[in-house]
Amino acid sequence: MSITNKIKGIFKPVDLTQGKPWKVILIFWIPVVLSYLFQQLYTLIDEMVLGQYVADQFVTGVDNTNSLVFLILQFAFGCTAGFSVVSAGKKGENDLDGLRKSFWTQMILALIVSIVLTAIAVPCVDPLLRVLGLTSGYTYESAKVFITTIYSGLFTQIFYNLICAFLRSIGDSLTPFLFLAGSTLLSVGLDFLFIAGIPNSLPEFGMAESGLSGAGGIFGAAMSVNISQFVSAAGCIIYALIKYKFLRPKKEDFKLSWSFCWEHLKLGLPLAFQFSILAIGLIILQADIVDFDTFAMYYHSANGSYFNWNGIDLEPIKEVTIGGSDKLSYNLAQTAFGPSNKFETALETTMDALGATMLSFCSQNRGARNYQRIKTGLLQSFAIGGIITVVVASVELLSSINGGVLYLFLNPSYITPAVIQYSQLYFFFIAPTSFLLCLLFIVRSSVQGLGKSMFPFISGCLELVARVGVVYLIPLIVNGNGMTFDVPGIGSFTSNHYGWAYISVCLAHPAAWLLAVIPCGIAIYYYVFKNKLEAQDLKRYGNGAII
Repeated sequence: MSITNKIKGIFKPVDLTQGKPWKVILIFWIPVVLSYLFQQLYTLIDEMVLGQYVADQFVTGVDNTNSLVFLILQFAFGCTAGFSVVSAGKKGENDLDGLRKSFWTQMILALIVSIVLTAIAVPCVDPLLRVLGLTSGYTYESAKVFITTIYSGLFTQIFYNLICAFLRSIGDSLTPFLFLAGSTLLSVGLDFLFIAGIPNSLPEFGMAESGLSGAGGIFGAAMSVNISQFVSAAGCIIYALIKYKFLRPKKEDFKLSWSFCWEHLKLGLPLAFQFSILAIGLIILQADIVDFDTFAMYYHSANGSYFNWNGIDLEPIKEVTIGGSDKLSYNLAQTAFGPSNKFETALETTMDALGATMLSFCSQNRGARNYQRIKTGLLQSFAIGGIITVVVASVELLSSINGGVLYLFLNPSYITPAVIQYSQLYFFFIAPTSFLLCLLFIVRSSVQGLGKSMFPFISGCLELVARVGVVYLIPLIVNGNGMTFDVPGIGSFTSNHYGWAYISVCLAHPAAWLLAVIPCGIAIYYYVFKNKLEAQDLKRYGNGAII
């Protein structure tokens, strides 16, 4: 085989209905995980550069928006993931006309979703920040600037995720990675330009009067994400239309078939609401973390001494300022949780990518009526997931030693013993239970790929119940007689409650993963290993097209 043919072979879509399941799963997974890691790199680079050049209160404000970004974007991402199940089924059936029709239906639906979500999200920024307990101050101002800018560019991320999900559904996981890698390099350059280079030339939206460093960099960080995502989305779409000639539109493709739209929406909307429900749980966690820091501040005000938690005084962080005067920040838990959570999320994209791979694998093989292959692929994906989990958990634990991971994201002057302890405690609970998350990604995505979208929706509801239940019940159950303070916005809050409240946040994720995996695990057992899916499809569709 010539070198030219070998290169062409690399760019050829992977047929997930042929070959050894474990082998095609790994071949497909590698570009997906690289894409996910590069996408996380957007966020990580923002965090790293912000942490070195921008004051802690501003960085904390950006960190506090994670759950709000997740709330809106995950609704859109759920839609696009559900839409791709239709196109994957068409690929399995080798129906190119159906693929083209599905692609343009998805594009039109994505445009509608973009307009509606932007119109809803931007005016709701202040109410959403109030839910987190952010109503004033420079942490609030930076959070508002960042989230408003991100929401204004929602369409860039929606269309990027749409084209990526579609290309993966037809077996092409390499193209999204290549374009994302290029746009990540662009993002790095823009970050250093906007945050380290010319922050004073960018809009500061009233934050300049704080005297804190790097106010204009907040807007710059958000814009670098929007610009990079736009370049990646546009590049992917143009390339797909050039490479896959069967996708080029025909006049009839723009005449929407409402029944065909419904085929997409009935798979996309349950996933969209499922992801949004997950985000609500994360917002509650973030609000609880803000409460911790509020308590520490009021304890100091009431006693004239620092609250001692687990042998460490919760001393405030001294901010870096332009004028040199000291400004104190009590955002200790927020300062630790933001970077730790982002690092964890970046590592666990390896598991998420395996789930995305199984969605395409199950969808294509269901379309091709390869039911035994679905069963074999699932068993082999569990083994692959086990190896991934061991590696991820090991890296998380090693990186938490002496707060090592924090130095990637924060100026060393912000890393106090209390901040290190918060970070270490988080990884102590998350790392050993990450196998639950990997299992959840596999079974939930596989169920989605089989077209059973209601089970993932139920799973999402159970995640919310678990997170809220753990956060509020554990402190209530174990709370003893501690010194009580009336903290504005929190109410009666005791010193004993404080320590257990943070532990409950660390336990909330594992509890949510455990409860959420149950309905999807039951669905996999029933439809795949009890062969109910094959019998159901034969009865409903006969030998015709499934979707």
